[in-house]
Amino acid sequence: MQKYQNNIADRSGNAVAGVQVSVTLVGGGLATIYSDNGSTVTANPLTTDANGYFEFYAPDGRYNINAAGKGGYSDVLIADTVVLAEQTETYRNQAQTFATNAGTSAGAASTAKAGAEAAAAIAVPAATNASTAATQASAAAADAGVARDTALALQNFYQDTPAALSNGVAAVGSLVAGSGGTNGTFALGFTGGAGSGATGQFIVSGGSVSQVVMTSRGFGYTSAPTVSFSASAGLSGASAVAVISQNMTAGQRFSTPSDVAGETAIIWENVANVAVEKDRVASAKQLTDPDWAGIWNGWPDPFFRHMEIGDSLNGRERWFLFGGGAADDISLVPNPIYKGSRAMRRRADAGADRLAGEWIYLDEVDCAPGDRVTIRGLLVGDSPLVSFALRAVDAAGGFLGAQEQADVVATLQGALASVTFTLPASSAKIAIYPFTLTAGKDFRLAGLWVYKGEAVDGPARPNLPDDTFFALKLAEQSSSDPDVPPVTLPPYIYAVQGRQCNVYTANLHGDDDTQYNHRFVSGYGQQLNECWRWTPSGAVTDAAFAVRVNHKRTGAQLASKSALLRAAASTAGIGQTVSLMLVGDSTARSEVNGEEGVLGQTLLDIAAADSMGLTLIGSHGPTPQNRHEGRGGFTVLDYTTAGRTYRKFNVSGVSQTPAINSAEYTNSGTRYRVQETALSGGAGSITFSIESGPDTPSGSGTLTKVNDGAGDATIAFSSTATVPGNPFWVGGQLDVPQYLATMGFAVPDWFFVLLWINDVNGLMSDEAVDALAAARLPMFDNLLDSMRHCGPSVRVAIAIPSIASLYQDSFGNSDATQTLWRYRMNITRITALLIDRYRDRHGDRIYLLSDCTSNDAVNNAAYYDPQPANSRSTVLVQRQKDSVHNAKTGYQQKADSQWSFLKFYAS
Repeated sequence: MQKYQNNIADRSGNAVAGVQVSVTLVGGGLATIYSDNGSTVTANPLTTDANGYFEFYAPDGRYNINAAGKGGYSDVLIADTVVLAEQTETYRNQAQTFATNAGTSAGAASTAKAGAEAAAAIAVPAATNASTAATQASAAAADAGVARDTALALQNFYQDTPAALSNGVAAVGSLVAGSGGTNGTFALGFTGGAGSGATGQFIVSGGSVSQVVMTSRGFGYTSAPTVSFSASAGLSGASAVAVISQNMTAGQRFSTPSDVAGETAIIWENVANVAVEKDRVASAKQLTDPDWAGIWNGWPDPFFRHMEIGDSLNGRERWFLFGGGAADDISLVPNPIYKGSRAMRRRADAGADRLAGEWIYLDEVDCAPGDRVTIRGLLVGDSPLVSFALRAVDAAGGFLGAQEQADVVATLQGALASVTFTLPASSAKIAIYPFTLTAGKDFRLAGLWVYKGEAVDGPARPNLPDDTFFALKLAEQSSSDPDVPPVTLPPYIYAVQGRQCNVYTANLHGDDDTQYNHRFVSGYGQQLNECWRWTPSGAVTDAAFAVRVNHKRTGAQLASKSALLRAAASTAGIGQTVSLMLVGDSTARSEVNGEEGVLGQTLLDIAAADSMGLTLIGSHGPTPQNRHEGRGGFTVLDYTTAGRTYRKFNVSGVSQTPAINSAEYTNSGTRYRVQETALSGGAGSITFSIESGPDTPSGSGTLTKVNDGAGDATIAFSSTATVPGNPFWVGGQLDVPQYLATMGFAVPDWFFVLLWINDVNGLMSDEAVDALAAARLPMFDNLLDSMRHCGPSVRVAIAIPSIASLYQDSFGNSDATQTLWRYRMNITRITALLIDRYRDRHGDRIYLLSDCTSNDAVNNAAYYDPQPANSRSTVLVQRQKDSVHNAKTGYQQKADSQWSFLKFYAS
């Protein structure tokens, strides 16, 4: 029995209420569905609520979910066929986590290249098993359990079965923060307990422990080990209690390494505390170069999730244009069948003589001239009759033999097309190009896979998920140029008529961008030394844009990435007033030299001269108009749990409301900083963060101001209490809608979320970033969901983090625990994960801002006044001083980009 839930929206992303949703069996007839886990039958069809939401429970199996229009709602966006047993997306994420962890273990025992190859060796079988799990779940309900167990087993990897069945450190609790410590990120110490392998990190901020993250449970613990914070010099009074529990409990599956040739792992299950073997996983070589003929998925990205149009892989071009075909004849759009994936869309007006599509290389599917090969495609769209054709091509690019054509299929609900043919002599690759027999209709290729042999010799669905793409990239980088750069680029670049738009090369890489040559490919803008720049003269929708990265010496293309340009007209949103809440860390607060809210004020200034108005909502801010929910040092953890502990004082006789995040007061040896005020007639409450000291205030008394922040010199209080630091933590849970109601705020049109710089700052390895992301991305999902639940039209945009400084000086001056190169790698890694996770979520009302590309980390960074280069020099130099915060002009540049985004979606 599984729960299924979804929201129905129209093509603009607006929730649709009152839609009847019927659930039918794939073989026909209404399904029996339940309102709970199998005991209470509920009505079928269902009806969506005011937020377009519906849910039900059903036995594991395959169902059609049909949304009928009500009052003209006929273009509801919802996948046609849904596997209720388990979400394939979960398998992929778990498999990728397993691949990362296993790659880490291998890398510790070998060279960098061997580590990468080992990671690939784990990533490919992990992806294979995850996809096999999804395929089995689609085939029969009984197979769904096997699918789930396989994916879960691959996530839980141990050196041997005793380690898996023993106790590990599950968590660290009862934290006492201590004081006097050196700020930074340090390794936790674990001693005693008879076990080994437990690892974790802790962050010291303001001299006290602010955060603890477990990175490995370890094994063999018979009692709780002692936790040590000694790595932070000067830290005293800090303590915590380790909590141990069995690593793999009864019924759970896990994996251990296999020493059998051709295998990577053995899958086990804990049956009454005995490890029982359940399955074995083939090695990467056996998958990519098997003894048997017929590798599946010659196209390395079968769901079009990662490979942008124009991208190459393993030194090979993957896309082609023939006969006058243009780059915009094909594009990537949200996949109507596989949620979270994309589909290749062919323009309705791209004529029959204009060919565009994908290259399939024969050696990648273990095929040679004379072999039989089958190609399958899943097609969906407006055209009632579509198919795809193909031509064999020789090494020089010449066509061979006659054109082959797959079945002509009707695609309104999605259909499979297939063709099997014999490869002509001299064949090296295959060009595949979809087409329609109905003029003026577009359609989408939602999946593509290839295998050697007849139709019956291969799968009805792709065998390898597109997570294999990552393993291929890893192998590519380990076996070729070690300096192949990752390129991070959001899927859309937003601009507005008359306002400058920039894409800086420094924001595209995790390493030094000056070691590469860059070429921007676009019909708009100009390429300058440090960036591509464009000031639109009018509205533009989804124009092609790409950046190519080339080797400086050889000129060889090392990497590429594509996006779409979206520009709003200057009149977009005329007469409208858009409401916005900025939520996040100090970048949402955007204080520069004592001036708070630079980002918000710039947005307000732009709006004041524009045809579209803007209202900012929040409890913080320097003026009644310039409001926000930005809090210095906050992380995803702070906004998704109770977070930090604050202290609330019930006060009276207040004449001047103290300045939030500025005024500081003391009582009984503790220093407090104002974070929230709720005053009426001088009475009410003030909530403080605890800056230093034991936090043991008197039961009643006086708070005394100790700095120059605005506020009364003394404030009388009658009582105090500790409260969660997270403003959205209401009634013991994350509840943004209730927060808005409690504060009396209107529901905003948009939330902009600016986080992650504090989450990754101080981490010292890719593995640490990956471990943190695996733990916190699901928590981040919860925050976005809580925001979306504020109303059916509320939309959420994620500000992808970027570097604020391009010189090591700023880190030496403001962050002794981090270096520029490591921080850039951390930012690039989390940025890539965010883009991949949220790139096509507009149907869920989740968007990605593109201001990460627009930040000039040289000319809009914060600098000291000129000073001598060294103690013996009279030469004056100006050094950057802040590693994560922009100068005022940097925040203003971000505001330009964010305003462009708001204008585009107002149109």
